[in-house]
Amino acid sequence: MGSMNRAVVACLLFSFLATRPVGAQLRESAGPWKAGGWKQYITFEVQETAGIDRQQEPVEVGVRLPDRNIRLVRWGDAPEEIVSQVVEARFDGAAYKLRVVFPATVPARATVLYRVYYGQPDAPAASYSTSLKVSQETRVGWAVENEHYKADAGLRSIKGQDEDSGQIQALTLNCCGVTLLRSGGGRMHWGPNFRRTGAPSYRTIGNWEPVQSIERVKGPVVCESRRSGFHAEYPEIKLDAVYRFFAFVPYFRFRSEMLMSEALDLFLLRNDEMTMDPFFTHIAWPGKTAASPVQSATLEEREKTLEKQPIPADAPWICFYNGDKGYGYGSVRLHFDNRNTGGKPSPLYHPYTKISDGAGGGRYWNRRLIDEHDTRVPAGSRYLEDNAYVVFRLRAGPPAQALGEFLEWEKKLRKPLQTELQGSKAWTARQKAAKK
Repeated sequence: MGSMNRAVVACLLFSFLATRPVGAQLRESAGPWKAGGWKQYITFEVQETAGIDRQQEPVEVGVRLPDRNIRLVRWGDAPEEIVSQVVEARFDGAAYKLRVVFPATVPARATVLYRVYYGQPDAPAASYSTSLKVSQETRVGWAVENEHYKADAGLRSIKGQDEDSGQIQALTLNCCGVTLLRSGGGRMHWGPNFRRTGAPSYRTIGNWEPVQSIERVKGPVVCESRRSGFHAEYPEIKLDAVYRFFAFVPYFRFRSEMLMSEALDLFLLRNDEMTMDPFFTHIAWPGKTAASPVQSATLEEREKTLEKQPIPADAPWICFYNGDKGYGYGSVRLHFDNRNTGGKPSPLYHPYTKISDGAGGGRYWNRRLIDEHDTRVPAGSRYLEDNAYVVFRLRAGPPAQALGEFLEWEKKLRKPLQTELQGSKAWTARQKAAKK
């Protein structure tokens, strides 16, 4: 299809979305826009560049405005107020610096305008309701649910002692009523974890107690938890961990960082670890060529392949799925950075992605950073990663087709919607260049 035809198709799609009747409003709509006294606004262009229709995908923008009370409007022939959330507002002495998150719907290769209205500081604060709900709150733990899943990161009791680490212990897939967990006491989301040389066993962020610092944000678009501090037995390792749960989409994000404030000797260091009971039949990981984009094996027979060629530590994704019941769960690895505070590589030993068997038929994946070998880790060493965990349904066909839903989300996550503020320096420069 030529560029002119693509432009016509995108224009027609946008026109359809912008002019549809009220009864066919977008799911993220709060109703037709009624401006009233809202006169001042700034406009963002939200652009889709991967060639995939986007629906209710979270977008974050930064704005600096004289007040923090805003409304967000999807602009077009029939403007709609859109659910939005101010997740941070900092006053710099003259204005507010805001972080705003909202769900955007944009056809493939199209650009849609979103206006941020302001200038009504005394207007009632916006109040929106979505499927994103919070329950079981304690100082650190909680459960967060949307239409796709329920993530239980709540408090648990171990041998009469409360453990309130805030790490996910179970994940319910709402599509099929399956609750992924690790029975027998462990939390499902088990990384990062670490073991010093000579220690009898490892410790994990899953049994981080107490968590020294916790900040949480709750709202209709995103719920965030930000934890920082150190495990009581590993004061040399500064931990930072951020969960982000969104409305409408079948994934959550987890960003973690381990920073060594003092040198120490480690025997084991792992991350991106999910430990689960035997809910799955297969494992899949990226293929080597465009003709074979997916490699797959049953969990029982995987070693025939993985012993010869293990999955790399920096593999862009990995997933488990149940070929009989039609569901899956996977990790999209968006960022993996082991540079120390001086910009040089932090120590690794035999890094790869390991698939392991646990007691009672359990299965788990993890990224090995230091693989059971005494290793000196200097102060300033740093291990950071940012992953999206996706729940999905299988489609008919061989693995590359069966995993189509998961692979589409992987592509969307790697190529998120692009935003640009009209009137900004970058926008103005692009407009001038386009006229030449």
